[in-house]
Amino acid sequence: MAEAFEYAKSKVGATYTKGGYILTEHATIDDGREGKFAATLFLESERAKAAATAKIADPELRALIDAQRALENQVTALRLRKESMDPAEYERESERLLTELALKTRAIREREAKK
Repeated sequence: MAEAFEYAKSKVGATYTKGGYILTEHATIDDGREGKFAATLFLESERAKAAATAKIADPELRALIDAQRALENQVTALRLRKESMDPAEYERESERLLTELALKTRAIREREAKK
């Protein structure tokens, strides 16, 4: 993911330079968790994720994280099926899953803030 980001960033910069434009905005990768979210979501194995979750002492937080990962997997599976689905059905299911995922993420943040 980092390699793709750097490639895209360099191509955009080169296009601006070639066109004689000033690059006024600069792309960054920042997920608010010091890069941990992207690394965890895309680079960490399922086994490593499960091991990290098992170390969480709070059973409610552990359950929320497990549910969040399950929803992430469902979103990924839905995206893979997009081309074979009715567009309206895809949109409904996507909205449902992403809403649930957002609610789980908020619940996790609130639970972590209580520590």
